[in-house]
Order: sequence, then structure tokens, then C-alpha cells
Amino acid sequence: NSFAGARVNGRQVPNRTTLKNGDLVWVHTAKDAPITTDWERYVVTGSAKLGLRKRMKAVAAKEQRALGERIIRNIFSVHDVPYSREAVREAAKRMGYKGIRSLLEAVGRLEVEDTQVLDEVYPSLRETQRGPGKAIEAGAEHDRRTISIDGIHRGASITLGPCCSPLPGERIVGVADHLGRVMVHRVDCDVLADQREAHWIDLAWKNDPDASFVVEVVVTVTNRTGALGHIGNLLAKYETDVHDLRVENREVQFSDLRLQIEVTDSRHLANVLTALRGSDFVVAVERSEGIK
Repeated sequence: NSFAGARVNGRQVPNRTTLKNGDLVWVHTAKDAPITTDWERYVVTGSAKLGLRKRMKAVAAKEQRALGERIIRNIFSVHDVPYSREAVREAAKRMGYKGIRSLLEAVGRLEVEDTQVLDEVYPSLRETQRGPGKAIEAGAEHDRRTISIDGIHRGASITLGPCCSPLPGERIVGVADHLGRVMVHRVDCDVLADQREAHWIDLAWKNDPDASFVVEVVVTVTNRTGALGHIGNLLAKYETDVHDLRVENREVQFSDLRLQIEVTDSRHLANVLTALRGSDFVVAVERSEGIK
């Protein structure tokens, strides 16, 4: 539950490294160490797989509660009414939930509208703000504010959509997927055309200078000696790591390089793309619509 990496025989190794008899292993630990679903491919024993799934479930529930409480606080603030955990706890019981934790998780998964909770805690708002007998409309555009995902880790319940690879600096929305995770999309993502807008939630990026994101770009280059080295040096100049590189559509004079690069935000990406477009080796550059 606190694994944060390891050294084998004095050398730092990837998590997927298979151990051999006689290996000496140093395990690095950290409080709230990150965890990914990829680990399930590496662990061997049934107890390890079970423990991993339990931890993933616990992490997801914690993230959903944090997001759910933030969503409820936000809607209360929009309507200028005080937030009280005790009032929400009582509302949860009236709504058929075991307690406030299960209600917050349901709100965090976007299974329950924030306005439902607001209406349960403050039923008088029906008359004062919407007129007699008319309930507050779920999804209505009543000066909603964006929900900051500051302090909520991207992981078990908050997932960046691979279809559009959103970056800080871009406007984003959250949509719950079939697994109950809130999938984050750019507002211009094609996938949103198939989603009901009433089930969207406006999200805002947290200010985290240490965060990094992987984006895929396709660079068309001339087949000249030194082109690949030049591209690598250019990316290094802009402090951009390459996670993956594939050569596609090779022709006599041109080739496409499909790169997965690590950037900090949309401005960083824009600077990298501008630098690539200015290279004599580069014919065209475009951001790929999602990592394939």
C-alpha cells in the first residue's frame, strides 16, 4: 500500500522487472504513493491481485467522495446557502443512502445530481428561486461555476480521456463512464457529441507545476540524414521527454513520426509545436486526436 519503486542489486529498475533467486531488493515507500491499474499485470499471487483490487477500490472511493463533496459545496455556493455536513448527512438518509460517504461517492460518480442534494437540504428553494411547485432543474445553466480538481489525483476515479488527451490551459468537462469513473474531456472532443449535456460537469485544472501529461503528435519530416537526431535535440531543448516513437507512412522523400511526448500544459505544447514547425527538417506537425 505504500510501494513507490524499488532497486534490485543496487540498481533502480522498472516495476515490471521479474525477480530471480538471490536478488537483493530495496523497496522505496511513500505515504499516499501512486497506484495504477497496470500493476495488476505484474503481480503474481492471488492474494496480491486481491489486495491490489481492494486498494484500487478504496482509492477510487476516496477520490469520488472528495469530488462529490466539492460538487455539493459548489452548488450550495452558487445558490448562496451555507454548506453543512450534518445537513447533507441527514439528507443522505432521507434519500435512501447508508450515510454521507455513500452519497458523496454517488455524486462524485455523477450518478446523483448536485441539485437533488440541494433540493433535499433546502426544499424551500423551490418556491423562492424557481416558483411554487417547480423543482430546481438538474443541469440547468443557473450561473454554475467550474469545479476545481485541485487536490484530487488523476487515477482510480478521475481519468483523462485518451480520445482527446486534455491539458491544463484547455477548458474541460467531466462525464461519468460505464465504470463510474469521471472521464475528463476537452470541450471540443468529438466523444461529447454522443453524451447528454445534462450529465456533464464543468471542471477546472488545479495549479500543479510538477504535473506532466502525455500527448501524441504526428511530425512529417524529410528523409534526410540527421532528421531524427535534430528532432530529439529540439525536444530536449524545450525540456520535453519522448515516451514513444514510431515511424509511419515511410515514402521516398518523407516519413511520419508518431511521437508521444510529455508536456506540462497547453502552452508548453504550443511552444514545442511552434519550434517543430520552424525546423527545416519538418514539413508538417499536428496534434493527434488521442493516444492510440
